[in-house]
Amino acid sequence: MKTTLERTNPVDSTSEILSEYLRDMFHGRSGGEFDPLELDEEFVAFGHGLIYFARCFFEYNELAKALAEGNLGASIPSRENTLVSSLKSLHASLRHLTWQTQQVAKGDYTQRIDFMGSFSTAFNTMVEQLAERRRKLEEEIETINRKSMALEQSNQLLSSITQYIQAQIIVMAKESHEILFMNDTARNEISNDEEYLPRILEGMGTSNNQKNTLIQYIREKKEHYLMINSYSIEWKGANAEAFVIHDVSDDKSRIKELVSQKQALINSNYNLQKTVHAKTETVVELQNALLITMAELVEGRDNLTGRHIERTQSYLNVLLNTLKEQSNDLYMREISSWNMELVLLSAQLHDVGKIAVPDSILRKPGKLTDEEFAIIKEHAVVGEKIIDKIQKITTEQEFLTYAKIFSGAHHEKWDGTGYPRGLREEEIPLLGRIMAIADVYDALVCERPYKKAFTHEKAVGIIISEKGRHFDPMLVDVFLSVSDKFEEIAKRYKSNS
Repeated sequence: MKTTLERTNPVDSTSEILSEYLRDMFHGRSGGEFDPLELDEEFVAFGHGLIYFARCFFEYNELAKALAEGNLGASIPSRENTLVSSLKSLHASLRHLTWQTQQVAKGDYTQRIDFMGSFSTAFNTMVEQLAERRRKLEEEIETINRKSMALEQSNQLLSSITQYIQAQIIVMAKESHEILFMNDTARNEISNDEEYLPRILEGMGTSNNQKNTLIQYIREKKEHYLMINSYSIEWKGANAEAFVIHDVSDDKSRIKELVSQKQALINSNYNLQKTVHAKTETVVELQNALLITMAELVEGRDNLTGRHIERTQSYLNVLLNTLKEQSNDLYMREISSWNMELVLLSAQLHDVGKIAVPDSILRKPGKLTDEEFAIIKEHAVVGEKIIDKIQKITTEQEFLTYAKIFSGAHHEKWDGTGYPRGLREEEIPLLGRIMAIADVYDALVCERPYKKAFTHEKAVGIIISEKGRHFDPMLVDVFLSVSDKFEEIAKRYKSNS
């Protein structure tokens, strides 16, 4: 027996024709239809039914695919195809939901649905929130309109009042220097002398932003003196500067006094600035000297290789600059808020707590006992307490805040096995996680009483092996991108030692 359409693998029996047809149908392949009359007689009716079912099944698949792609304009099968009844109901629901969504977009927040289970709750909540936001926005707009109207009325009142003032009043936009307003007195002066306004602006430009300025200019071979008072204001929504100008040319004695006061004020400001600058430099130098002395005192009590503090500062600087250059969104927001100069200075105090560790432990040439190591570990908390006491007697808080973080967090580990608090992952302050890499690298490549110095390559391998355990995985990646710079720093300090 042969099918009406040619097949790749012809079959000769009714069972094979039907099984191949069913297999093609359920796997989405079209092997062509067959003529039921060519089947064995007892299967003819079954063949007709199977062909009808296949057509219904095909229509079901096509509609399901269209709905899955969001195509609500797909053709709908006839009523006779009961196989797609549930999809027809879903199609109708989605079309209605689309219409309701369009109504919400047009501002109709009364739309609600109750035929899609938990989605209905989410949709209705969203519409209610949109309605509330619309209400608040309308209230804000109304408030802004009232304030704008009041400001406009105030500006009109001010404009009216200034016409009766003998002083010249000019309002100018700060950015563009566009004249926004001038009273009649100022308008008359400007119209009589086109150089008048430029002279005023030039005089204000050399006044070092003083609010009260005396300027001198020559008009028709006669000296004129103007006292200018300036005020920052908002004029009809624009940032502006208002100048109130008085001609004081007739008050000779007052002019001499004002000129003298102005010069004295300039001299006083200059001398004050010099004094403040000099004192500031002295204080900063003294602060840095004390800081370095304290750090060296701590380092001198330890048997660490010399200049450990300077090297860790250098490593830290490389990591911080690399993080800034890479603009890592995860860390950039926090790093951008730091004062890098203070961060690097404060890093010198990361081991300040060792000042309280006995020399017998700190200088011990061999391996520490468990009890001795427990005492060593206390230096992180001791350092925090020392810095706490300093914070209570000084106003310099930012620098000491960084120092306290370095002291208390640089021995914490990413997996929570560090000390003193067993913090893990992002619980550890970012400064502590960065310092951990710098501190450990230096310890690895430097000789200690209990070990020889490791090569740079071995130190890098150890840090890689501790990625996700001791160290922040992302910071290890940053370290690897600049590890050659770490090697250069280590070699430079070694050659200078």
